[in-house]
Amino acid sequence: MLMPASASSRRATSRRCSAARARVVGGGAGASALGSVGSGRAPEVVGTAASWRRGPADRAVHRASARAAGRPTGRRHLWTAIPAVDAVFGGPKRTTSAPQVVRGNVGGDRTTPPPQDAPMDTDVLDDGNLRLEFTITGEDSQGRLHEMRATYRPGSTLPIAHLHPNQTEHFTVEKGQMWCRVDGVETVLRAGDTLDVPAGSVHQMRNPGVEDAVVTWQTRPALRTGEFHRRLADARRTGDIAAVLEVVAEYADVFVVARQEP
Repeated sequence: MLMPASASSRRATSRRCSAARARVVGGGAGASALGSVGSGRAPEVVGTAASWRRGPADRAVHRASARAAGRPTGRRHLWTAIPAVDAVFGGPKRTTSAPQVVRGNVGGDRTTPPPQDAPMDTDVLDDGNLRLEFTITGEDSQGRLHEMRATYRPGSTLPIAHLHPNQTEHFTVEKGQMWCRVDGVETVLRAGDTLDVPAGSVHQMRNPGVEDAVVTWQTRPALRTGEFHRRLADARRTGDIAAVLEVVAEYADVFVVARQEP
């Protein structure tokens, strides 16, 4: 259990949040890549000074980080521990590409794993809500693919709405069911169904059922996806919202928080 933070520790946490925001406002690789997302209209890109809102949103993250410093987080999902992140990172506009749902197509778009004698550095990350097992990494596939076997626990927490500016995702439900929302369109996937999420599409998913949902989750190209998940897991374990915000800002080329649905 986390003890209440002193005034000095709250100020330190606030300074780290400010540093994370400064990196986001400064732009960089993630910001320039986001400029291509969409259908001809410039998105409200996270990482540019033009999209940054000062004033109430700026103060909100200081208040949220101070509260988080003295509040226990337990084994909650990442996104329930950072309720102020949407006030910090504005959402880009939607793309016109539509997600594709295919019913009863398990194995229809699988990449053959490396031979058994090929080296594979498999990671397993488990927060009690979601278990991620790396089955194919960018190193294994020459950067073409990052694949994970994801196990969503019953009634799993809904993650924050987000997008991937330069990557597509392909999900195959192997067991159970998954509730999904992609660019405002909701659907329920069951065993055998597949879902393709285009680059730039805002999406969320969770397991609404009473048994584990097992999903093969593919991201193309791999880019820094594996590294992002590892760093995020490390930041979550600290229980420090500023550390989480720093990781999100650093990996804006593979993960961008979007404006939340009502």
